[in-house]
Amino acid sequence: MADERRQGRRRLAIVLGAVSAGLMATLMAVVLVFYGAPYSPVWWAVMAVILVVAYLAPRFVLVPAVEWVMAGYAADDGKR
Repeated sequence: MADERRQGRRRLAIVLGAVSAGLMATLMAVVLVFYGAPYSPVWWAVMAVILVVAYLAPRFVLVPAVEWVMAGYAADDGKR
């Protein structure tokens, strides 16, 4: 049971991270199309860090929140 929960948590983290990073990359591409490439090469590193944070942030923020909601639904099903 614990192994299934760990695998489910890992899948959820991967999916949410991929969606978050994908959306952030899309938004960055739109900004690059409209405003052009950044003048300073440091901004490329900053954008890379933002993409990494966009991938990792859901693991610490959204995954626990989704698990909490799912645990609430599971507890409600057990009471019925």
